[in-house]
Amino acid sequence: MEYRTVGKTGIFVSNLCFGTMSFGGNADAETSKSMFKYCRDTGINFFDTADVYSGGRAEEILGECIAECRNEIVLTSKVFYPTGEGVNDKGLSRRHIINAVENSLRRLKTDRIEFYFVPVKYLQNFFWKPSIGIWKCQGNTFCNETHFVICVSR
Repeated sequence: MEYRTVGKTGIFVSNLCFGTMSFGGNADAETSKSMFKYCRDTGINFFDTADVYSGGRAEEILGECIAECRNEIVLTSKVFYPTGEGVNDKGLSRRHIINAVENSLRRLKTDRIEFYFVPVKYLQNFFWKPSIGIWKCQGNTFCNETHFVICVSR
């Protein structure tokens, strides 16, 4: 497997990133864990998830998978999309971001998410520093035509 750094972070990621959208949905826990093991055996260290994948179950399964190798794994997740029926269960409000990050960290059984994606098209009223300020923000931000990315840890 080949690896490259992400921007100026110094973080090395595999050229392939494995998306876990099927974890807990099309793929049951056993199949998901088998896919994770195959990825790790081939050198993949970069895994993408989201709180909306299978209603959070994808993060729970991924959390179980990374328990023994967390320091070797680079995680991404996302915020914005609805996670419940409530009016504040979506979007980029401080409240939703705080709840989304805390819930993702709990489900993933980790203290950090290396890259946290925000869809760029929804950024017009988003001021990330006040919302993310309760976590350590390493000052690493990236933006391309589709996503604004922040790095957070507890």
